[in-house]
Formats: sequence, structure tokens, C-alpha cells
Amino acid sequence: MNVSLDAAVQGKLLRLAAECGRDAEVLAREAEVEKGLAQIDRGEVLTHGRVGSRLENLLAEKQSRT
Repeated sequence: MNVSLDAAVQGKLLRLAAECGRDAEVLAREAEVEKGLAQIDRGEVLTHGRVGSRLENLLAEKQSRT
């Protein structure tokens, strides 16, 4: 997966990675995992059924535009 960062955020990430002696990509992935775990801790999760419903809605919208 590729993520686009604005120049300021990318600069901060690169500085932090250099200060920690870590790879910037690994650091970014770890941050995303931590963010996801925090969401789970707060109860902000989607059930399998809810994900399916969202995908069905997105596909239906896309098909109606074509």
C-alpha cells in the first residue's frame, strides 16, 4: 500500500525516523497499527456484516454512475 503524505508530514516522519535510527516506512506502519489498536480499545470497530454493507453500497453507487 502506498500512502501520500504532504511535505511537512513527510519531513517530520523522516526526522523522527533518523532520530530513532529507524526506517521511515516501518515507523509509519507501526504508527498505523497503534492507531488501529487504539480504535479497537475505544470500541470503534466494524463488524463483518457492516463492512459487507459498506462495500455493497459503494459498488452500487459506482455502477449507477456508469
